[in-house]
Amino acid sequence: TLHFCTSAVAGADTINKGDAKLSIASDGSSTFAGDVSIKSTGGNNDPATLALWNPDVSISDNDNIGVILAQGSDSGGSPPYLGAKIEFNADAVWDTGTTGYYPTRIDFFTESNSGTVSTGSRRMTIGSDGRVGIGTSGSASQMLHLAHATDASIQLERVDTSVANNDGIGAILFKGGESSQTDI
Repeated sequence: TLHFCTSAVAGADTINKGDAKLSIASDGSSTFAGDVSIKSTGGNNDPATLALWNPDVSISDNDNIGVILAQGSDSGGSPPYLGAKIEFNADAVWDTGTTGYYPTRIDFFTESNSGTVSTGSRRMTIGSDGRVGIGTSGSASQMLHLAHATDASIQLERVDTSVANNDGIGAILFKGGESSQTDI
């Protein structure tokens, strides 16, 4: 294991492994201690980029391409504890011979306060077709698909306390291909 360390002691000849800020193991895995900041050194239109690159050369439907984990520690037990994760998964077999045919969906998972591990349950999905499913077990059947065993409702709330008579407090708009519009 290779350790990159910092020391607050000027002229120190030895450094504790516990002071390591970056450790790289012989298997290529690494651990970083501290905040991570990604900054572009370029000029305009040169954004900072975080790339999750899976070297799999035959990506199939539902293959995992990358994951972002939100983990934490607490007293007792065996940390780290997984609080949430974002997965990037193939939405079909990738065809790298066809330009732009790499269908990918984004799956969001969160841990509930139920006392049982629930981060294996998908909470929201943005499909490769742009459809959003919240509480669905698979891909969304409509552009926005909400599913819940007891409460699949939408709440629109205007929090402005100065609402006067006849002020709009929220609406769901239905538009057609022309300029016609209906609201409820």
